[in-house]
Amino acid sequence: MENTIALWHIAEINPLTPQFNELPDGNEVSFLPLENIWAYGKADQSSRKVWKKSETSYTQFQNGDILVPKVTPTVYHGRSMIADIDSEIGLATSEVHVIRCKREIEPRWILFNLLSGKFLDEARGAVYGVGGLQRISMQYLQNYKIANYSLGTQRRIADYLDRETEQIDTLVAELDDYVELLEKRNESLLKETIEVLARDFHEVQCKFIVCTTTGTGDTQDANSDGPYPFFVRSDHLERSAEWSFDTEAVLTSGDGAGVGKIYHLANGKFHAHQRVYVMSNFKETIPEYYYWAFKHRFTASIQYGGAKSTVDSVRMNMITDLKIPLPDLDTQKWIADYLDKETAKTDTIITECNELKELLLKRRQVLITDVVTGKVEV
Repeated sequence: MENTIALWHIAEINPLTPQFNELPDGNEVSFLPLENIWAYGKADQSSRKVWKKSETSYTQFQNGDILVPKVTPTVYHGRSMIADIDSEIGLATSEVHVIRCKREIEPRWILFNLLSGKFLDEARGAVYGVGGLQRISMQYLQNYKIANYSLGTQRRIADYLDRETEQIDTLVAELDDYVELLEKRNESLLKETIEVLARDFHEVQCKFIVCTTTGTGDTQDANSDGPYPFFVRSDHLERSAEWSFDTEAVLTSGDGAGVGKIYHLANGKFHAHQRVYVMSNFKETIPEYYYWAFKHRFTASIQYGGAKSTVDSVRMNMITDLKIPLPDLDTQKWIADYLDKETAKTDTIITECNELKELLLKRRQVLITDVVTGKVEV
């Protein structure tokens, strides 16, 4: 790709949007927070915001502009998009750059360049700032070089990539649907098993059969070289150089998006975040059975009320007062083994689907990169 051109020659970077000068206060406009900005048609562009001239912290844009997340780690995830709102102008988070194409330039052509591995890799070396608030600069975008093709060639390449990426995205969506069905199968199996027990055995509050406490760790305790598992509020298992428990335990997230979704069964030395609940010292129950029974009943209690506020959170009594059916130990062992075996079959298929999905997503980015850099001719 010898003939290249810097973006500032063919597009305006963070231009003014003069239409806002004439817009009276109180009018609703489209609004795109950072979490709504996604590529490949996944963006939620339905949000609205009341316009006030005194609010200058938002990014103004026109319909058809390209929005580029500028803050890490979002900038590395390939989420740039073309605005397709139901009005002429809109507002976005301050953490995006705006690219407005000049005449004889196809916006989709520029967008595919911004979704390429080349752009994302170079962005990693161009961020400024410290910690988790690093950003790509306006100057980086202005000076970023792409192939200097004619409008006809730009459109031909964009049409080709639209078709090819749409096929990949269709396969990805089908895999997602299949995984959702498999996960629902596991949920149904668990529900049917535990609720059958509830008809035949008495129920006991958790406070009478386990001791419940919280971890003592913080996010900064994570150490990728640490020898001990570090259970945090997400499904991702961290490592730690220190341990705070040495026992068999069932753990669940105490706040955030993982409430009612994240469960772990631990044994041995481990560390836990201060907003992770740790249930141990089992009486009249085995950890493996308690894990399954608690997972079903607690998930149901979260879904049907109890822990909703601005951020999902769990209070101690929501766990200690929860009731689960308590059969004899032999039955508990049989139920735990049965659920382990049956869900493992489904989990294996889910893992294979997710691995295939990752391969498809990598294929999509490699295809885009090869085409926009001229490695593959269209």
